[in-house]
Amino acid sequence: MKITALIENTGRDENYYTEHGLSLYTETSEEIILFDTGSSGNFALNAKILGKDLSAVDFAVISHGHYDHGDGLSAFFEQNAEALVYIQESAFEKHYSAKANGTKKYNGLREDYASNCRFVKVNGDRKISDKIEIFSKVRGNRLMPISNKNLFVLKNEEYLQDDFCHEQNLVLREKDKLVLITGCAHKGIVNILESFKEKYKVYPTHVVGGFHLFTDNICDNKYVDILHKTGLALKGMKTTFYTCHCTGKEAFESLKDLMGSSLHYLCTGEEITI
Repeated sequence: MKITALIENTGRDENYYTEHGLSLYTETSEEIILFDTGSSGNFALNAKILGKDLSAVDFAVISHGHYDHGDGLSAFFEQNAEALVYIQESAFEKHYSAKANGTKKYNGLREDYASNCRFVKVNGDRKISDKIEIFSKVRGNRLMPISNKNLFVLKNEEYLQDDFCHEQNLVLREKDKLVLITGCAHKGIVNILESFKEKYKVYPTHVVGGFHLFTDNICDNKYVDILHKTGLALKGMKTTFYTCHCTGKEAFESLKDLMGSSLHYLCTGEEITI
């Protein structure tokens, strides 16, 4: 299995486009899967540079209803005329983020996407094949990302705290490997992995994706405590982690000190083989 970062916040070198977003091109022995499409068409430009054929993608998965994971869909549709796109039904609700002055900024997917017939709208978990599943039923509220408090959904003209029911993860089986791909882990990466173990009876061998641990105040005592406890919990799972995007470089460095060789950073243009 090969996973290539078509786009995230940082780049392997100056030859690649970068942005606040995520897109992963995953090649298994049987399928090519596009996981998220970033916030623009830049992931498609990087795919061309990297020699990754978007027209060959068998299906796509959008991790949740935020623009930085799905607004590049139009570029994907231009290059691939057939692949279905798996997404949670609630991903098309109106999502917002709170700015420092208290005003709300639209943070959701492009509204014109909702009626596209290429979407497979999922409600909860979904088995795609014997080796591929969508995993979304995450329990627990331990060590939740602090920045979640700034994210909302608009319902009946009222801004409600987002509960991230629109978030889903991808599970891939190949030989003796059990891989979990996350978008932002808004539900909390530790909660996701504990729920994963509850369902699959083991932790994944590998986890790839964002952990949503970035913050503007890395010295906040609550944040430091969450970060430390998260690192200790992940270290105890005997899993290999490749993180990126919303984890944040400062959080990555702190986690790396705790987790050592079990944690790696995956930036735009890099490919990992599992």
